[in-house]
Amino acid sequence: EVDGEGGALLDATFRTEERIAGRPGYFEWVSSETVRLSRDALGRMRVPVEAARPVLRDIPLFPETSVAPGDSWTAAAEEVHVFRIGGLSAGPYRGEIPVAYEYAGDVWDDERRLARILIRYNLYVPVSGSGEPVRLVSGCSDQVLLWDVAAGCPVSKTEDFEFIMMMSNGTVQEFRGRQEVTYRTVIELDREQVTDSIRRTLKDLPGISVSPADEGIRLTIEDSGRVLFNPESAEILPDQRYRLEAMKPLLEEFSNRDILITGHTAHFGTREGRYTLSRERAAAVAGILFPEGRIGPGHLYLRGAGSDEPVATEDSEAARARNRRVEILILD
Repeated sequence: EVDGEGGALLDATFRTEERIAGRPGYFEWVSSETVRLSRDALGRMRVPVEAARPVLRDIPLFPETSVAPGDSWTAAAEEVHVFRIGGLSAGPYRGEIPVAYEYAGDVWDDERRLARILIRYNLYVPVSGSGEPVRLVSGCSDQVLLWDVAAGCPVSKTEDFEFIMMMSNGTVQEFRGRQEVTYRTVIELDREQVTDSIRRTLKDLPGISVSPADEGIRLTIEDSGRVLFNPESAEILPDQRYRLEAMKPLLEEFSNRDILITGHTAHFGTREGRYTLSRERAAAVAGILFPEGRIGPGHLYLRGAGSDEPVATEDSEAARARNRRVEILILD
C-alpha cells in the first residue's frame, strides 16, 4: 500500500544464499524470510521487533529540506547481523550507527539524472549475552549510491567494507571486500495466464505439471511411471534427459527471473543422506537445464528438501517414485 505522503507498506522477502563451490553462477538456497515493513518518504523504516531482516535499516535517509550538490548531512541508522556458525544461526545482534552523507554531484545515464551520494559509517556492536558465540562486531563501510532523481529510487551502489568479528573463544575473523549492487524492477507475473501459456508449450511433453504457487510458477517433473532417478541415485536416466532438454528454451524466456530448483527424495536412509541426495538431484537437473549457470540478471538457486515435502504416501513403489521428484520454481 502507498499513503498520501510518499510512504509505503512493503512485503519484503529476504533470501539467504551461499555460493556453490565449483559451480559458477549456482547458489544454494538456505532460507527465506518475508517481513512486512513500512518506509516513509525520507527513507525511515518501521520493522517488526522480531524481524532479523533487513540487515541495514534507514539507509539512505534524506533530510526534510532540499539538498544540492556539495551538501552533506548526518542521520542515524541500524545494522542487524545474523551469522551462520557451524550450520546454526547466531544473533540477531543490533547496533545503532551514525551515518554521514554527501551529495557529491550528478551524473547522467542516457536522459536520466542520477545523484551521486557518498555514504560512510563505522559500526561497533559489543555482545553482552551469556553463551553467545560472538563477543564483538566492528567495522566500517564506504558506499557510493546512484539515485534516480526523477523516479526517486536507487539505481546502483558500490560498497567497500571491512568488518571484524571477535568470537567468544578468542579468535578473530576479518571480512574485507567490495560489493556491487544493481537494482532492477520486475513486473509481477500474471500467474494464471503464464501457467496456461506454459502448459500449452509443454502439452506434448509427458510427466510435467505446471501450477501457480505463492512465490511464482511451479513446474514439477513427476516420476511416477517416468522415473527420472533410480532409488538412492542422483544420476538422470538417459532415456529421460529429453524432457529436460525440451524445457530449456522455455526457461530461457525467463532470464530476468530467479529460478529455484528443488530436489526431493523418498523416505529412506538417514536425514542427512536424504538432504545430500536431494541437493545432488537438484544439481543434476540444473546441469542439463543451465550447464553454464544463468545467463542474464536472474539467479539460479538449488535446494535439497530431503523427504520433508512428500506428495504421496510411502506405502508402494509407485508412491515412493512420485516423491523422487524435482520442482522448478520461476520466482515472481
